[in-house]
Amino acid sequence: MVFSISLEGVRFGSISIERMAGVPNMFILVVRAEYDNAVIHLDPTDPSRNFNYDGELYVLNSRGYLDLAGKETVKLNVSIGDLWITNKSFRMVSEPLTLESLYDIEQKLGKGPVDIYWSLQGLVFLKAGEYQQFKMPSIPLILYANPHTHFKISREDFIKNVLQPADMMKRIFIEIIPSKIDPSMTNRIRDPDLRELVDILLKKQHMLLELYEALKNAKTTREYAGIISQIRVSIEGLTKSSSVGKRIIDVLSRAYKNLSIVEGLEAGAAEKAIEDLIESLFSISKGIFDTASVLGAHGSTYGKPKERKNYIPKPYERDAELVLIFAIQLLSYITNVLLHYSSRI
Repeated sequence: MVFSISLEGVRFGSISIERMAGVPNMFILVVRAEYDNAVIHLDPTDPSRNFNYDGELYVLNSRGYLDLAGKETVKLNVSIGDLWITNKSFRMVSEPLTLESLYDIEQKLGKGPVDIYWSLQGLVFLKAGEYQQFKMPSIPLILYANPHTHFKISREDFIKNVLQPADMMKRIFIEIIPSKIDPSMTNRIRDPDLRELVDILLKKQHMLLELYEALKNAKTTREYAGIISQIRVSIEGLTKSSSVGKRIIDVLSRAYKNLSIVEGLEAGAAEKAIEDLIESLFSISKGIFDTASVLGAHGSTYGKPKERKNYIPKPYERDAELVLIFAIQLLSYITNVLLHYSSRI
């Protein structure tokens, strides 16, 4: 004997993100839904044995999926997040999500509105004493809590309710980009010189990630200056004059040509454009290095020895964060270019 109960007029209420208690950098996505009424089905073949139910429901278990669709569709496992369904509303909670998975979701959804749909089932009990009025045994009912249509939220609402509370807008470049690159990927690179360069870049990124962990706990200008000094050390090898920098310039030149990043309309145009692009990248690197030198490492201005003026760097958290974001973004970009190139040679 199987009885069921369906929630009718199910509709989207809101979407939000919550941090998991006691677990750093882990989150659950929460969707709140409402419904008009619940209908008990004692016999699926006989509509006369359908009865409206306005009481509470005790959730024994539940499972389903949540679709978030934008540029691509993301499917998440969900369940009902409370023991009781009351007041004609319920919460769906996702499986635990890391910052990396939130970043992947954000990338797949793209920049437009987000389409929301879900399918949710479970087992529920009626409230004690409610079974008698329907002349049924006190056994669990199969719950159906599915909407009959899709719902949309704007990109702005998704940012406001999901990304910003997860601190994604600030952490997306810092915590996600390095961890998306699996160090074992270097084992699949056949060219030994290219493999060594990618390994160097990965180690630099993870060094920067450790600095971000230190930044979260830093409170004084001395600590911020020390972190900036370490960022300077990590970016030092990406200057044009360093041996590693010269090797990266050479490999980037070959990579851009192989990947056809520009199409020359005249003889030598593509080569010159690639040369200009690499020059621009290393100008960014020099800018990061110089900024870190002023705010972290140097206690005197640039110039000839007799012209230098001494000072004490007193950076704020935002200064360290700026240098860190640019450093990680640059390292990640170059690494990804080299990985793409390695997959084609």
